[in-house]
Amino acid sequence: MLLVGITGSIGMGKSTTASMFKPHNFAVYNADDTVHYIYENDESIINKIEESFPGAKENGKVNRMVLREELKKNPSRFRELESIIHPVTRQYQITYIKKMIENGHSGCILDIPL
Repeated sequence: MLLVGITGSIGMGKSTTASMFKPHNFAVYNADDTVHYIYENDESIINKIEESFPGAKENGKVNRMVLREELKKNPSRFRELESIIHPVTRQYQITYIKKMIENGHSGCILDIPL
């Protein structure tokens, strides 16, 4: 399977470019979508975020507005959040790629923001 990484800042056309490969039997992994999924569904990660950022958990999910405000006040804490979210996001990515290999896709586009 061919793996292609597309990176860039917001509004650079990563998702648009990635979608152009779908008609050619390429799967598309979107890291932003994965993080949103984790913030809403991965209880162990949600709890880790709550431990580091008290008040960030609301109704069993990460309240992104609360987290955003904390990071706005203390930008140095981005690395702390990244140390929680990046490893699990990578594991979701690996699982996705393995499933796409099993499903016979020609390749996979990794849409990952900087």
